[in-house]
Amino acid sequence: MLMENGSPRACTVIGWNDAYWWCCNLWMAFAVFYQLHKMLVAARKARRHYPPSLRRITIESISIHSFSAIMASLTLIPLDWIPRATASTGCESFPDVEHKGQLIFYWSFFLPITSLIPTILVTGFSIDVWWKKLLPVNGKTRELIFYFSRLLAVIYMVTIA
Repeated sequence: MLMENGSPRACTVIGWNDAYWWCCNLWMAFAVFYQLHKMLVAARKARRHYPPSLRRITIESISIHSFSAIMASLTLIPLDWIPRATASTGCESFPDVEHKGQLIFYWSFFLPITSLIPTILVTGFSIDVWWKKLLPVNGKTRELIFYFSRLLAVIYMVTIA
């Protein structure tokens, strides 16, 4: 374990980084799924789909990264009811099972915002794609099906882990 021989601040950095990338990865995947869904709906309606402009993509990306940095930075606030990354939690910002305030904060605020909401939204898009048969299984769309399913698998693996 890094904390046994290293700096006590190492777990803080690792915990912040994990929370940041966890949140950022899931919300970025949601943004990609949203654009894919818009494209598939337009294709189903036989309408031209205009991809988002570079400016819009940049704004969305910066917004997601900023939001993720703010959410990860919550773990740095020295309040008793906010979980912090320690050696006992494996350098993750998980709540202490003995601390009721940390459990409430983590399960009612932090986890839903960082992972459950984007996962539920992506699941909703996926069900809509399946229900409306927006992704037919023929020649050229086969690659899109594989991309769609790989992205969905990554989202669920990150959420479960």
